[in-house]
Amino acid sequence: MLKFVDRESELQFLEKKYKSGQAEFIILYGRRRIEKTELLLRFAENKRILYFLGRLESKEDTIRRLNHSLIDFFKDLDMLKSPLRNCDMFNYLGKMSSPS
Repeated sequence: MLKFVDRESELQFLEKKYKSGQAEFIILYGRRRIEKTELLLRFAENKRILYFLGRLESKEDTIRRLNHSLIDFFKDLDMLKSPLRNCDMFNYLGKMSSPS
């Protein structure tokens, strides 16, 4: 296992985006085994952040898991009756992150 070292610039970038006051969508990608997940989990400590890990699975299963994550995160029980069926999640997230 690699040690979690020398990631200050990445943590500072994420912190700056988090404090911007704007909705942010960041995709993190890279080679295997370079501690991407650990970076995100360290950053997310003590923050209200929706973390969703992509898997090799069907589109339907991904959307189902995403719906459950959104229901849990936003406590939006209306989604039980009317779950997202496709990439409407971006519209939903935009609506949920906008000030009321």
